[in-house]
Order: sequence, then C-alpha cells, then structure tokens
Amino acid sequence: MRRMGERVAWGFFLAWLGQGSIQAAPLSLEGALEIGREHSRVAEAARARAASAGEMRKEALGYFLPKVDVQEVAIRTEQPGEIFGLGMNRRDDMVALMGRAFGMTADDQGRLSTLGMNNEVLVNPDPTTTWMTRVSAEMPLFTGGMLFNRVRQANLAASATELGSARQLDQVDFDVARAWTDVAKAREFNSLLSRARETTRAHVQMARDYAEAGFLVSSEVLRAEVYLAEMDELVMRAENGARLAQAALNFHLGLDQGTRHELGEMPALPDASEELVVWAQRAAEDRKDLAAARKQLKAGELESWVAAAAFAPTVGLQGAYDWYDDSAFGLDEGAYSIKAALTFNVFRGGSDRARLAQARHNARAWRQDVDRFSEGVRLEVHQAWGDFDSARLRHAAATQALGSSRENLRVVEDRFKEGVARMIDLLDAETAAREAEVRELAARYDSHMAHFQLRHAAGLGILAN
Repeated sequence: MRRMGERVAWGFFLAWLGQGSIQAAPLSLEGALEIGREHSRVAEAARARAASAGEMRKEALGYFLPKVDVQEVAIRTEQPGEIFGLGMNRRDDMVALMGRAFGMTADDQGRLSTLGMNNEVLVNPDPTTTWMTRVSAEMPLFTGGMLFNRVRQANLAASATELGSARQLDQVDFDVARAWTDVAKAREFNSLLSRARETTRAHVQMARDYAEAGFLVSSEVLRAEVYLAEMDELVMRAENGARLAQAALNFHLGLDQGTRHELGEMPALPDASEELVVWAQRAAEDRKDLAAARKQLKAGELESWVAAAAFAPTVGLQGAYDWYDDSAFGLDEGAYSIKAALTFNVFRGGSDRARLAQARHNARAWRQDVDRFSEGVRLEVHQAWGDFDSARLRHAAATQALGSSRENLRVVEDRFKEGVARMIDLLDAETAAREAEVRELAARYDSHMAHFQLRHAAGLGILAN
C-alpha cells in the first residue's frame, strides 16, 4: 500500500509539472484550425493586410474632398519692393510705409510731388520681418474622369487585397490540417512499430525457450535478436519523427514548439467523390485568389481610362485667406483670393499618347496572365481530384492486403509453435505484416490529405459544413 501511495503521489507531481505543456482536452482538427487562425503569424499578417485595404478605400475617396492647409510663413527682407508690398498687405499708414520701404522722411515724400523721383532721396531701407498666416483650399471640379476611375481602381485593389488575405487564411487552415494529420500519422506509426516490436520480442523469447529445450538451433535465436535490434532502431526513429511533427504543428499554430497535444479523432472521409467537373466549377466560383486576380485585372483595365483623361480639359478651384502681422500667428489684417483654372492639354511631347498605349498593352498582358492562372487552377483541381481518387483505391487495396498478411502471420506463428515452420519463416511473416500495416496507414492518411488538398484547391474550407 505504501508503494502504491508513492506511485500515486509521483503521478500527481509529474502531472503538475507537465500541466503547462500538455493540453488537457484532446485537440480536434476543428480546434486546431481555430487556434491557427487566432495565433498564427501568417493569419495575423493577412488580417493586417485586409485592414490596410479598407484604409485604401478611404484614401481614394479623400481625393474628391477639398484639400485645406494652414501655413505660417516668416518673411525677412530688405528689398524695397517687397517691404512696400508687405506693408500694403498689412494696411500700414502710407507715410510710414514710404519711410520704411524707401527710407524717406515726410519732407522727402513732399518733395517727390514737385521734384519727381530722385536718387538723392532714395536709400536702402532697414530689413523688416513680416509674418503671414495662410489658410488655403483646393478643389478639383473636373479631371476628365481621372479621379473617378482612380477611386474605382482603389476599390478593386482593396477588394483584391482582402480576397488575397482571405486566401492566405485558407492556406493557414490547410497547413494546420496537414501538420495535424502528420502528427496523428507519426504517432500511429510509432504505436504500430511499438506493437510490432513487442510481437518480435515475444517471438525472440519463444525462440530462446525453444533453443534451451533443444528444439531450435542458436543461429535462429541470433537471427531473431538481430531482427529485434532493427525494430528498436525503427521505433526510435518513429519517436523522433513524432516529436518533429508535433513541433511543426506548433509552428503553424503559432504556439511554443515545446507544447504537446493529445489529438482527437480524425474526421471521416466522404463516402464518394464528386465528378471532376463539379470540383472545377467550385474552384472557378470559390477560389479567392482567382477572384482577386480578376479584380486586379479590372483595375488594370481602368488604367486606360485614366490615361485617356489626360486629353480632356481640367477645371480646378483654389481659395486662400492671408493674414499679415508683425508677430507669428497674428491676425491683424487679412485678405482673400479665389482662383479658377481651366487647363487644356495642347502638346506634351507625345508622352500622354505613349502612356495610353502602354496601359492598353498592359491590360492585354494582364488578361492573358489571369486566363493562364485560371487554367492553372483547373489543372491543380484536376491533379488533386486524381490524387484523392487514387489514394482511396490504394487504401482499399492496402486494407485487403493487411487482412491477408495478418492471417498469414497467425498461420505461420501456429506452425512455428508446432515446430513445422522455421524462425526465418516467422520473421518473414512479421515483416510482411508490418509492411502491410505501414502501407494501410500511409494510404489512409494519404486519402485524408488528398481530400484536404482537393477542397483547398477548389477554394472550399478544409472541413465540410
């Protein structure tokens, strides 16, 4: 009882030590997909790009609104003309202004009316400082459709970015599903080899007992022991593979690579696969990256309209209000100005025509790229559909072969116990059974992965709704 109590205590202690690294509830594939979307760095980057695309729309719409600026300018000059002009803007007294601008006294200004301008009374003025506070606004009234099409391009580009980000999230799901399946496969493979090793160990012990009884020569025992050593090596490799698969899963989940998960059940495969044409149609409708490419093509085609706007006249409006003072941000005296401009494109060296031709050529090239991408998607779906169909057939064949190999092992084992079969026959039967189990395991998990690949290629979620 005391020893049993110590074991229980040690069990609780070890569980307490590992509670931070071992997940309590089994991690289902659905749960893994949720964790991947929440913690994966790729998913976080995709969400950030989608948010950036939303801001792109706001930026484009902002070009339709007036542009308003506030500017503070300090002007220090000793040029008489500038001093005179700035003084007039400040509404200075004329006598004081003439004295400041031209260095003239009141008597000098009186003599000008009778003597005219005379260099004897004109001298260099002292430098003066004027502060100007300006509020200006600009508003494009007509740009030949350039701004309108730029906004349309921005909306299409933003939608394409959002669709591309959504496709990246689908890729995160696929990577997580593949990593989760690899962990399940590696652990089952390790378990399979461990069971096979225990079977081999039992047969080795049986061989030793027969050798001691004189029913078996020592060379047969040695051969069985060599086979057992090979099984030990295979088990160690399988254990390392399972650890690496777990680390890869944590990498795709965005978790610490030392975290260990107990996995849930593998989702069931569908009973039958739909026709290729159905999957290809789904891909054409549901593939987000293909939809993004089509929107980018539309945005590129609008570039021809933007380039053609250069041949249309443009109308713009600009207004400003300026305050002039002797101190910064002073509002002593002010005045407004309003400007309207109508501009015609008469000649720009042919650059506008070249730009229009370039936009049209690029649109044709992009259209070919999108068509080729669409055909590539069809080819990807075709390959995934063929891989899934082939994997299911291989799994059915491997399952049938597994049953035959297990029955063969049972018969040879019985014959060995009766002294009819040799040790080499038993080891060969073990090898055949183990290889059949490995083929069945590989074909089963290949079927799951091929199904995931097919759904991903068609633009569908990893798990069926």
